[in-house]
Amino acid sequence: MNFILNKLTFIKSIFLKELKINIKIFFFTFIYLFRSSFKKVHLELNNKEKVLFHNLKKNGFLEYTKYEEHFLERIHEKYFNQEGNLGDNNSSKSFWNNKSLNREKTIDLSKLIFKNDKTLYKIVSNYFSEPYYLESIELVRSLNLGSKYQSSQLFHRDFNSIKTLKVFIYFSDVNSSDDGPFSIITQSLKARMLSFINPIHKSLKWEKRVSKFSNVKEFLGKRGKVFIVDTFRNFHFGSRITNDGSRLMLIVSFRNINRLHGTDPFQPIKLKNIVSN
Repeated sequence: MNFILNKLTFIKSIFLKELKINIKIFFFTFIYLFRSSFKKVHLELNNKEKVLFHNLKKNGFLEYTKYEEHFLERIHEKYFNQEGNLGDNNSSKSFWNNKSLNREKTIDLSKLIFKNDKTLYKIVSNYFSEPYYLESIELVRSLNLGSKYQSSQLFHRDFNSIKTLKVFIYFSDVNSSDDGPFSIITQSLKARMLSFINPIHKSLKWEKRVSKFSNVKEFLGKRGKVFIVDTFRNFHFGSRITNDGSRLMLIVSFRNINRLHGTDPFQPIKLKNIVSN
């Protein structure tokens, strides 16, 4: 009897948490639609950029490009070498070590990235279609700590805002599932229907049920591979490393103006201010 009561209490708490989040999502979606109708952002795209943007808008993810080795070395040398190695865990996640840049260095590195890749700035800006923020830039090393997956190693969505776009850059080769690729569910509507009375981070049992009608896409590629994902829109996980190596990845995070959950590491940065300087 106690087991049943505890189970019902657990389901009730999850239901109320999901309900609270969904009410906020509905409210901020209304604000977004209203505001974007007045503050529409649209940057001119060439034909190639139009195809890239269309695919991102349609799918919520984009296998974008591959950065050259000299550019990766420049980023690592200038922004992360002087911070020391990633031996210290600055995250609550035991399976990865990370170095997050402060506000000044985040602005500086974003200028470098957009100067090197103007197409990226145009695609990201048009995806939000309204003023948006650069939230953070961090370099993350994922480690193999066994198969007892936790936190972001389980399927989940990010609730930073109703549009949360992340640019991922592999700083190590990710050639197979053993290397812990970032992975998403490509058809998430049914998955959302099954998520309402489950925790934010879904269980492996939930994942097994969803895999019967949805495809899991792994982002594989060599060092320098760049891909973009709307992590609010797509269920995703990463860092499931099963070999003796580690995965090194740079994450550049953007979000809508209205924050749904969590706190900012520093005052958010408006992208138009960066590019115009």
